[in-house]
Amino acid sequence: MEININVDVNLETEIENVALTSIIDSVSEVFMVPKRELLNHQRPAYLTQARFAVYYLGWLVTKRSLPSIGRFMDRDHTTIMHGRNRAIEIMRNNKQYKEKVELAREMAFEIQRKKMQDVKRMSEEIKQQVLERTIAANTVGEGVATGTAFVEAEGS
Repeated sequence: MEININVDVNLETEIENVALTSIIDSVSEVFMVPKRELLNHQRPAYLTQARFAVYYLGWLVTKRSLPSIGRFMDRDHTTIMHGRNRAIEIMRNNKQYKEKVELAREMAFEIQRKKMQDVKRMSEEIKQQVLERTIAANTVGEGVATGTAFVEAEGS
């Protein structure tokens, strides 16, 4: 019996981009702002700089376009562009803000790495379950495994 199970989750290569959810998680933690407040439409001053950081990091470390980031955040793409530009301007003049944004960036990559490790772990568990079920299905009633089974699972 031949059983091939392929799971393609490569953690050895450096993560090139980060999900917006990881950016929101990291900005929320670094700027000490609840996630739901980052996503709502209220505009108190304490939220604006944190949102600017989300827009800037979304533009910087994801492969998403400004309209795509806008749709995710329920904003117009010009709002994202303005916020990104404001974040750049604030970082030029405010060292503490720049440090917070850089910390949020690093944290977003770490959150993304952990998510990828979870995906790999879950993929391994699924692969093991499929292998066990395939072996059990091929040995039922015969006492000997016969036939060929090919199972492919893709991790994302």
